[in-house]
Amino acid sequence: MCFIAHHDTSEAVPVDPGWLSREAFAQSDRRFMNNIESDDFRNYLKVLLGQFKRSLQGQLTHRTIRRHVTVIGVLIDYLSCDCGVCCFEAIRRGMVCSRFRQWYCTNMQDCAETQVNTSVKKFFTFLVCEKGIAVGQDVLTGLKIKCPVSVRLNHDE
Repeated sequence: MCFIAHHDTSEAVPVDPGWLSREAFAQSDRRFMNNIESDDFRNYLKVLLGQFKRSLQGQLTHRTIRRHVTVIGVLIDYLSCDCGVCCFEAIRRGMVCSRFRQWYCTNMQDCAETQVNTSVKKFFTFLVCEKGIAVGQDVLTGLKIKCPVSVRLNHDE
């Protein structure tokens, strides 16, 4: 049995050994904080998804817009829950390219990989070129996104 001293060090109080160790508590606290950050980032991505949807209106049919929004909604959940991403800088090429495409097509089975890739590419093009959000160069390369030089220069500074 473990003992922890009260404020008065002359008396020790027994502690339940089922409590978390200091290391385990610190690890669970980090996971909790990452969860909060991930939830904030997820909510921000959901707002951006709404703006993306509005930007597509008038250009595409309602059915195509719904398909893009569905794929990106699942991407947001995938990045937040499965990858634990809490900022754009943490997004890597494999997360949004091959791994997500394969995961989506295996689990959702409503789109071909090329359709998933098109939706992801449109969303990241919107983020980078229209919203001016910096994402990693490896993501841009993986999705084959070409933005105007002025947009890329702002992100490299």
